[in-house]
Amino acid sequence: MESHIGNAVSPQRMLAYSKLGQWLYRPEEVWPYLRQSPRPSPLCPVRDSLGALARWVMERVEHRPDDRKWDHPDRWQSPAETLWQGTGSAGEMALILWSGAALWGLPPGQLVLGTLLGRGHAWVELPEVSLCAEATGGHVIDLGLLPAIYRPSLRVYPPAPAAPGRSGRPGRPALSLVR
Repeated sequence: MESHIGNAVSPQRMLAYSKLGQWLYRPEEVWPYLRQSPRPSPLCPVRDSLGALARWVMERVEHRPDDRKWDHPDRWQSPAETLWQGTGSAGEMALILWSGAALWGLPPGQLVLGTLLGRGHAWVELPEVSLCAEATGGHVIDLGLLPAIYRPSLRVYPPAPAAPGRSGRPGRPALSLVR
């Protein structure tokens, strides 16, 4: 994901990224690691809790782009694999942050794939509270103040259980292309 997501990518490839992102949204894989850490107080502001979670990911996973780790630009691994190995790309670190957010009682978030300074990158946005979390740097940014060096291409929403006879999230697409 590190090298190619921000470049011209076909709609079919974007759909594949979205499905893979939803498939790798795995709070159950993050919980065994996260439960060992002290959780912020429910009275703690959302920004502080999100920042603590972003720093928790950054402290446990060393950022290593896919092309350096795997000699391939688009290999994704599960949150459990990333936490066990202790290294991962920005996308894998963002997957852990995204998967862990609900476990800490944070509002629903979305995985954002795009570029940072022209290279493929990923981060997590919580639109309900207008915050963005950066797992590779461990910091939180107000969505309205997100620097132009962050260029979103795709937003992936968490999967939701389908109603009988229906598929997907009612009233919300599985992905949102950013134009």
